[in-house]
Amino acid sequence: MAPTPTIRMGYRPELDAIRAVAAAVVVLDHAYVPGFDGGGLGVDVFFALSGFLITTILIEELAERGTIRLGRFYARRARRLLPCLLAVVAFCVLTIQWLPAGTEAGIVPSLLYFTNWQRALVGDVGALGHTWSLSVEEQFYLVWPLAMLLLARLPRMSAAQLCAAVAICVGVVRQVGGFDMDRAYNGTDLRSDGLLWGAALAFALAAGWRPRIRAWVPILVLLVSFTRWVPVGRAERGIVAVSACALIAVCLAGVAALRARPLVWLGRRSYGLYLWHYPITLLVLDHHDGPGQRALVVVASVLAAWASYRWIEERWLYEPTRYTANHEEVPAALP
Repeated sequence: MAPTPTIRMGYRPELDAIRAVAAAVVVLDHAYVPGFDGGGLGVDVFFALSGFLITTILIEELAERGTIRLGRFYARRARRLLPCLLAVVAFCVLTIQWLPAGTEAGIVPSLLYFTNWQRALVGDVGALGHTWSLSVEEQFYLVWPLAMLLLARLPRMSAAQLCAAVAICVGVVRQVGGFDMDRAYNGTDLRSDGLLWGAALAFALAAGWRPRIRAWVPILVLLVSFTRWVPVGRAERGIVAVSACALIAVCLAGVAALRARPLVWLGRRSYGLYLWHYPITLLVLDHHDGPGQRALVVVASVLAAWASYRWIEERWLYEPTRYTANHEEVPAALP
């Protein structure tokens, strides 16, 4: 695919709203809030959204430059992810005597983005176990920019179809391959379908495809999944990823309800919310569990995410400059 003109997607508040919902249902699930037994599926929404955003950025760079600056790509990922992760790991080290056994075994894997394989092959890593999802993403993105250079040789719709076909194969293998739960849940190879569905959407939209679907359809599917009204086993993850992609596509056409300021505010802080909530949950609920403690977990997690964004993430979130169409120099937020 030769370099061709493209339109930058720019900042879309609706996508932050989707992030907010995905993070919120994970927190509510881990805090044992009734009605959110499927909240862990919010991670699959994160995967689809991440795959879409990163692939879109790489498509835009390929269109503009004909290549991908790998050093810049990995530096941006580090600036976006590492500061908050380091703070959470330091917090776990300082409070380790009150955290579950095994937390110390997760310190090095979490910093090296290897937690998922530690969980899949060795065992639990306590309060840092939730960093498995970061590990899946970062392992995927070690190879994805290189794969993009090959996919760039295809027409964009063909690349979308190839990504979707591989995602379907991954989902089928996870469903019928006979893997134990830990391996199926944590392995990068068996969890890459959500990221690939997001990549397929990015290629399809770049090719000019536009969805013909109402927003309420994917919203209803996600609501049913998060509340586990109709559990469908391991296939549920693929359904959630596809529904998330459908919602993303619809949102890009404009969905006013998903521009609500509280949702957008929380979405901007969703990465910190995800990272901080799990050790906070274990610190509180492993010792006392009740409605008051569960409410405390939710409030403390949001406050920690706010403080983390304000004093840690925001300091690293912006590159020095990017020029607008009017040649105004503005800070550029990292994806």
